[in-house]
Amino acid sequence: MTDEINHTIAGDVKTIGHQVKFIKTPVKVGKVAPVLGQHSREVSEQLGYNQEISRAL
Repeated sequence: MTDEINHTIAGDVKTIGHQVKFIKTPVKVGKVAPVLGQHSREVSEQLGYNQEISRAL
């Protein structure tokens, strides 16, 4: 029930695999968890903060 995925900073990380297993259609975890602050700029801009403030993040 676990899967191993390569994280950009942490290296190889074990994560929870997909619960449903198919023989002819294998499922693979495609994305890793974001690092702390990775999406702060995008989120602050979506909330209406201007680009000067979001650059500081």
